[in-house]
Amino acid sequence: MDFEKFKDKLHESWHEKLRPFIESEECDKIYAFLKSESKRGKMIVPQSSDVWRCFKETPLTDVKVVIVGMC
Repeated sequence: MDFEKFKDKLHESWHEKLRPFIESEECDKIYAFLKSESKRGKMIVPQSSDVWRCFKETPLTDVKVVIVGMC
């Protein structure tokens, strides 16, 4: 994906960290998968307009801990 299209959706502090992922083949594959699932009628959450919102509203310097878990 073209990083320039996402630049305004991210706080400037995230640019260096997220650019490699956004430009990666993995990101393209994820986007294509989600788009195809949406076309099949699957509900994708969060809405595409909100996917990058956390990176716009929270500068990288304000992130203290990120915990990702699954039960």
